[in-house]
Amino acid sequence: MIAAQRLNQENLIIVFGIVSNGATWQFGKLEFEKFTRNITAFTIYELDKLFAVVNFVFK
Repeated sequence: MIAAQRLNQENLIIVFGIVSNGATWQFGKLEFEKFTRNITAFTIYELDKLFAVVNFVFK
């Protein structure tokens, strides 16, 4: 996420990050120099919640 900010030479944009091992998904946000991680891990067994979070990120 830091690399995305630096590559775009823009620290003012909000960068969202998604990481997954295939079964568990985690989400984070980098705003300026402040990183916020959603402490809730979502699984493929909760597809409605997982898709809601992914939909929020890409809106």
